[in-house]
Amino acid sequence: MLPVPTHFCFLCRSLETGGVQTLISRMSSWLAGKGHLVTVISEIGGPMQHTLGRFANVVISQTSYGKLCGSDVSFARAFLKRFVGKAPIDVFYSVSDDSLWVASGLLNAQGTPARCLAAVYGPSDFGIGEFFSWLPGASQLTYPESFLFAKVLHPSSRVFMNSAMQRQQEIKNRCELEGRIWPLPVDDERFTRTIRQPETGLIVSVGRLAQMKEYNLWMIDIVKELLDAGVAVRWEVFGEGPYKETMAQRIKDRGLQAHISLRGEISYDRLPEAFERAWVFVGMGTALIEAGMAGVPAISATVYDESGYSHGFLHELPEYSCGEPLNQPVRRVRDMLQNVASMNEQEYSLLAAAGRQHAKQFALETLMSLYLDLIETAPLVVRIWRPNWCYACASKYRAARDLWKSIRR
Repeated sequence: MLPVPTHFCFLCRSLETGGVQTLISRMSSWLAGKGHLVTVISEIGGPMQHTLGRFANVVISQTSYGKLCGSDVSFARAFLKRFVGKAPIDVFYSVSDDSLWVASGLLNAQGTPARCLAAVYGPSDFGIGEFFSWLPGASQLTYPESFLFAKVLHPSSRVFMNSAMQRQQEIKNRCELEGRIWPLPVDDERFTRTIRQPETGLIVSVGRLAQMKEYNLWMIDIVKELLDAGVAVRWEVFGEGPYKETMAQRIKDRGLQAHISLRGEISYDRLPEAFERAWVFVGMGTALIEAGMAGVPAISATVYDESGYSHGFLHELPEYSCGEPLNQPVRRVRDMLQNVASMNEQEYSLLAAAGRQHAKQFALETLMSLYLDLIETAPLVVRIWRPNWCYACASKYRAARDLWKSIRR
């Protein structure tokens, strides 16, 4: 049983609104409510910074975060003394390769036993390049953060959001990766209270308009195809990102301004409002689960997919999946939406109920209790392998690689 208070430290690169950031917010709020101390360290601020500030010590410093990636121990100690205070950190929880490197440096500088865990929530995290995966020595120099994750961390310090994500990492690293499965916890109380008044034909999506979420691009054509087939639909998109300009131009080119609305970012506190009128949700990740909890039939998009196909509704996905590539058949999202349009009221209600029932396994209170058990299984350590010169070599290699790519373009 972890003592109260235990000092938890979450590390991530940005506090812009996103699945990982809202996850840290939910976890921090729950832990603070149980009497624990929470510190969040990030390189870039954002909307989630203000939400987290209610129950956590939030440290934003682009200069310090960069220095912590390759600094010596003295700088890390000074950082801890200035921003974290006298209470030593007991648990470091990183959510990306760079934040794991920072966490390991802070742990080494702290000099007192702590647990250091790394969680995988994205398919591009912690992967060692295909060529370097065959060369352990070279992988330390070119992908030191990923080497630390795959070769150094104790298996019980690796956390995967589901088995599909674990398999993806094993493929990238060309080795088996033991670890713990701990799914995305969602604040079910917020979403199960949603008063549903679905508007027939209203499709809703929530998420970053960015790479990995290519459904934001092909959904425009699907809306056009459905309208041409006589299915009256509208699509409301909540989110910001680099795809926004491309989406706006495609919407204009296809004459869909009256049927597709780019609504911009919605604050996390107001997210349930996005599901009140939704007829169907299309998306992935945390928002997919939250839509299911709210009682919205939720169609899962797949990361990096450009084809317009889906592995199914939320309740048809295995285990804790929410958008990863799976070894199961796919269906056209257009056909799935057309099928929903043909349902009677009872069939639609059963579809919504199936998603809501499936989403119960992501309930926050249950999973956070399991999180504390998970933490206790991770070993206490005073030092983790982390030579600064490895990160320096990696930075130079990546800078040269990016320069070569830009020249070739």
